[in-house]
This record gives sequence, C-alpha cells and structure tokens, in this order.
Amino acid sequence: MNTYGPGDTNFSRIVPATIARLMRGQRALIDGTDGSNVLEALFVRDMCEAYLIVAERLDDDSVSGEAFNFGGGKPMTLRDLVAETVRAWNHESGEKIDEEPLITGPRMESVKYLDISKAKARLDWQPRTALPDGLRETVAWYRAHGENL
Repeated sequence: MNTYGPGDTNFSRIVPATIARLMRGQRALIDGTDGSNVLEALFVRDMCEAYLIVAERLDDDSVSGEAFNFGGGKPMTLRDLVAETVRAWNHESGEKIDEEPLITGPRMESVKYLDISKAKARLDWQPRTALPDGLRETVAWYRAHGENL
C-alpha cells in the first residue's frame, strides 16, 4: 500500500517522484517495470484518521491487541496511479502534460493490496478521500512549496 499526500518529501516514492518530474517539466516515468503491477494508494489524512480511531478505542476488546489493514480499498495498476497523478497535475497547473508515462522496465507480475474489511467491520473505517481529490490536494501542496524542497 502506498500512502501519499501533502508534505511527503520522500522522492523515491511513486507520487512524490512523479510530481517532482512534472515540476521539472519532465514527463512521468515508470522505471523498472511496465506499470502493470497492481497496488493501492491511501491519502495520508485517511491513514491518520484510521490510527486515531484505533487509539480512541484501545479499551474496546474488539480492537485492543488486534491488527488492522488500512489501505485505499481500490487496487489499481501503477500505470493508472501515475496517469492519475499527471491528470491532477494538469488540473492544478493548467498544463497539458502527456498522461502516458515513459516506461523503462519489463512486465512485473506483482499484486499488492490490503484487505480492509476488518477495519470496515470493527472500526467503521474506510478511506474517505477519492484518489483524484487527494492527488489534486497533494499537487497543490507541492506547487506551493516546490521551490523550498
């Protein structure tokens, strides 16, 4: 699962790396795979909310000592996540950068996402932030703080 959002300056991660390239006027890049691998993304505020719900309910026997998966709930390909990030960039910047990323790797048979059904059932938690909304907020943050990164 990939957490993303404003303030993430780990440029080895998918969303920050993509936005950094776009800020430099470069096309998005998927390096080391063809982007067909499956993953998910979770907006940082949704992740924080999940942890706060657990913290508030530590005295509850259905929560105390239990492990929960917090994820985006909607698996997607890496290529789709990168394209959606470019769409958010274009929306926020007014630019028209090609959404199709440059690909430098072979097909990778990888599927990584979390089953969040336990978190839904026991914590009444699920992500609230739609990917396009979270990415637009993230892009806006990078555009506002980019020269200081």
